[in-house]
Amino acid sequence: MTIAKSAVLGAGGGGRASAFQLVQSGLQVTLWEHPDFAGNLDDLEDADFGTTTSLAEAIDGADLVVACVQRPMHHYLAAELPRLMRSDQMLLLNPGSLGGALEIGEAFRQQGRPCPLLAETSTLTHCARPVPGGVRVTLHVKHVRFAGLPASQTQAMLEVLRPYYPFLMPAHSVLETGLYNGNPVLHPAIALLNAANIERNDGSFRFYGDGMSPAVASLIAQVDTERQSLARAFGFDLIAEPVLSRMQGYADSDDYLTCYRDSEVFGPLTAPNTLDHRYMHEDVGEGLVTWLALADVADLRLPTIEAIVRIAEVVTGRDYMANKPRRLEQLGLQGLSFADMLSFVCG
Repeated sequence: MTIAKSAVLGAGGGGRASAFQLVQSGLQVTLWEHPDFAGNLDDLEDADFGTTTSLAEAIDGADLVVACVQRPMHHYLAAELPRLMRSDQMLLLNPGSLGGALEIGEAFRQQGRPCPLLAETSTLTHCARPVPGGVRVTLHVKHVRFAGLPASQTQAMLEVLRPYYPFLMPAHSVLETGLYNGNPVLHPAIALLNAANIERNDGSFRFYGDGMSPAVASLIAQVDTERQSLARAFGFDLIAEPVLSRMQGYADSDDYLTCYRDSEVFGPLTAPNTLDHRYMHEDVGEGLVTWLALADVADLRLPTIEAIVRIAEVVTGRDYMANKPRRLEQLGLQGLSFADMLSFVCG
């Protein structure tokens, strides 16, 4: 497959970084943003790529579509992309955010449409923030896990994408890239153990720099241990979260406390001022709950993760567990046996 034209979906830091990088690699690029956030494109009129709020216009003729969007936007793309994409186009979710490729692939099947070449990364390939007229990239992330759906396509897709994303590393499947999403490991534990500081935050409380302590680090480590046990049940090993953060360039330490507290990237990040936030609704309500649903299939208990979900339900007043059976349905995995699930994601 030859790539000459690309569409990048999402004009945040990751999307802008991808658009500029792909242009520098010699591709023709169109950057799309949802009409509700059209203002995100206003400062890019002089960029070396086109911009649009029309998803159809962005995707038309693109060999590669790179979606650099937050998890809720995957639901929108799942509804819209089946009528717009052809089977000979490639769709890369950068990142997949725990189930993105599965959900979008299921949407194509439900609508009776042939699926494009579909893959996802475990994390954004750039640590970047928008600046007027462009983007400030603070890190080209190393050791980014990557998988096609099914995984039998991973190597062929990797060969096409590596010239543009050189740090991609093949993963077992989209189950591995999904479990490598570190947000559910970190965000709920830190937020819940710092709930009072978050709810009275005046903008000066740093989520990692101030929110990390030995006790918080211990809770994160236990969540990570349970996540690793879930991965082993599906036949692959995960690198511990702080070790991976160091390998990716985010930190200098493998320790669960100092990796995040002392990191030049993590440490300064400001905390939210409410628990009515994606750290609960997304990272617990979709992230941890999905891991619990997968654990049921593997006949495995994750008691610490389950406890965090229950506490999060109390403090937010939301029934996150009610989403557990729906998550497998959204991902096209409902009713599959353990063996059938592995066969489905591996191909």
